[in-house]
Order: sequence, then C-alpha cells, then structure tokens
Amino acid sequence: MAPTGPRPTSFQMTIFLVEHLGPHRGPLPASSSMKIIPENSYCHIARGHEFHGPYHDREYGFPLDGDDALFERLLLEINQAGLSWLTILKKRDGFRAAYDGFSVDRIARYGADDRARLLDDARIIRNRLKVELFKKTFRFTGGEITGEFLMSIGYLDGAHHPACPVYDEIAALGPRWMGER
Repeated sequence: MAPTGPRPTSFQMTIFLVEHLGPHRGPLPASSSMKIIPENSYCHIARGHEFHGPYHDREYGFPLDGDDALFERLLLEINQAGLSWLTILKKRDGFRAAYDGFSVDRIARYGADDRARLLDDARIIRNRLKVELFKKTFRFTGGEITGEFLMSIGYLDGAHHPACPVYDEIAALGPRWMGER
C-alpha cells in the first residue's frame, strides 16, 4: 500500500531533524589544543582502519544531497542504534542490496511481503522496529540518532576534529555549520 500524500523532500527532512535537535552550533574555536587529534576521537580511531578509514576520509561529515543518499545515511544511522558503527559499515552492501539501492521511491511502495523479506535477510539488521520505522515515512525520535545523522551529512559540526586533515576538506566545501565565509 502506497503512503498517502507527498513524501517529504530531503530539505524538509533536514529542517524537521534540525528543529527537533536544536540550532546548529557553529565551528569550534581554534586553539593550540585543537592542533592535536585526541586519541579517543573518531578521527584518530578511523585512521588506517579497513572500514572506518574510507568512511571517515570520504563520507563522514561531508555534505550530502539527494533523497536516496540522505535516506541511506538515515537508514544506517538508525540501524546503528544499540550497535557499533563497524557492524553497520560491514553490513552496508547488504543494506544497499536489501533496500533497492536506498531508492526512496521504491521503498515507499514496500508492503508486507517486502517487510517479511527484510526481516529474513541476514545481510542486514533484522530488527522488526527498525524495519517498520521506514514504512512510517521518516518518523522517529531520539536526539543522539538525530545529531549523529546531521553530523554525518555535514549539517552540524563535530564529525571531525579541527586537527584532522579531512576537516579542511570539508571546510573548503562551506558547510552550513561554518556560517557565512
């Protein structure tokens, strides 16, 4: 059964999430302590890691555009709740295959057979609540999930430590959280 009414655009989804999380925080102030990447930061931990490294260097914190790309990140972030991000990165190709390449238009038409198929697919997280969530047209709560999602798509700062080389790449793209340049 198809949902009634138009589905929200990626911009509407982002605005909804920001309104529920609060305003963006702006860039961190530069200081001498910002020149060293803390050992407990994702920027430090991801270096050279088979899964975390490529995600950190090419995706995490970079601005995203397009409904399917935003939906992919949202789906992965929500499925991560209660699990490690490494588990999600290892299952990412499985999610892509199971969820029709993260096509919002295709997933919007999913019915009971598709939900049953997903719950039986070992390539993804087979949690009934997480599978059902996407049939409810992006309705969810949880500040931590919302914040991590918005950081991961470059809408909020915090994805990379200012001493991380990737921080400068993202800054050059002029993300919203940096404000007017």
